[in-house]
Amino acid sequence: MRNDNSKKEPLLEPLLYELRVRKVIGHIPRGGRVCDICCDANGRFLRRLGKRIKEGIGLDKHVEPLIDGKISLRRVELDRTIDLESEFFDCATLLAAIEHLAYPAEIIKEAFRILKPGGVLLITTPSPAAKKVLEFLAFKLGIVSSEGVREHKRYYDKKSLKELCLRAGFSDNNIVAENFEFGYNIFLKAVKDK
Repeated sequence: MRNDNSKKEPLLEPLLYELRVRKVIGHIPRGGRVCDICCDANGRFLRRLGKRIKEGIGLDKHVEPLIDGKISLRRVELDRTIDLESEFFDCATLLAAIEHLAYPAEIIKEAFRILKPGGVLLITTPSPAAKKVLEFLAFKLGIVSSEGVREHKRYYDKKSLKELCLRAGFSDNNIVAENFEFGYNIFLKAVKDK
């Protein structure tokens, strides 16, 4: 779900963002390079990582291009490819993002390609159980982003997310998927073979 500084965030968005960050931050390799695929409008996740990382690149169609120290943000349409060097990153993230992509399988393959051997892919996404709840919270109560929920192209379960990673090249024994946020979200960690 997007964060646009020109608009006030709906009431629950900061809490949901914080829960996602807390779920993944401990899995970010210290001193590594991180690619945040579908970063938010101001790259706040990469900024939050701060001293923990060596370099961070955020990619999104809504971002204003920026280079700020070790953080750079690039405006890109995430279609089927990612224009970044192969085997360059220690970590790639898709936080509340894969459900917005038109070509998720291709982007997961690209994430696999840009990761170094031993690199980590981290994904969070709403589960199918979240669909009706999110629609109610967005369209009836207005406390989550209606724009973000409207942009959801698909809801994933653990099995379908794992299958995308297997097809991209990750090994089955290097993929862990689990529910969090009372089963309304899924966290997946996949490690590229060394």
